[in-house]
Amino acid sequence: LWLGAMQPTEIDTLLGPINRLHVGKQTTYQHTGAASHSARYADSPWLRLSQEQLAQMNQAKLHCFDQRLLDHLRLHYPECLEGLNADQQQQWTAQCRHNAAKYGYSSAKDVSRWASLCAELGNNFPQAPEHAAYLQLLEQRGQLPEQRLDNLITLLHRQLLSADKESVA
Repeated sequence: LWLGAMQPTEIDTLLGPINRLHVGKQTTYQHTGAASHSARYADSPWLRLSQEQLAQMNQAKLHCFDQRLLDHLRLHYPECLEGLNADQQQQWTAQCRHNAAKYGYSSAKDVSRWASLCAELGNNFPQAPEHAAYLQLLEQRGQLPEQRLDNLITLLHRQLLSADKESVA
């Protein structure tokens, strides 16, 4: 994703001693000049990524992840995105990912679970007063973040089952 935005001279530098790079079935990057064969014998590595390039790579990965997360939400929780345009949906997922990170969640699995909680409980999760029990579980010491998330989801399921039983009675 990030290679496409690079200038030919940047691609030449990135390729170093490599003449041609195939990415997928459709895309090929090739030296515009001759590959620097001497680079393979240098004491220092020929591939050096700048902070800007690393940031671009990370941004591209986050964008792809946000798209997968949106697809998940559209399938399982379409009501949470109702009335939001494409930009607002992107902001919703980015905010969800950011809030998950505050509590130690960064893996795709955990952020997806966090997004499901946000879809169920609202955008103000877990800071709303009615989420005090959830917040307490999230801030528990002595457990791994994943275990705290498991406990929180278990509590939510119990509450939903309890509410269903009360509405039937």
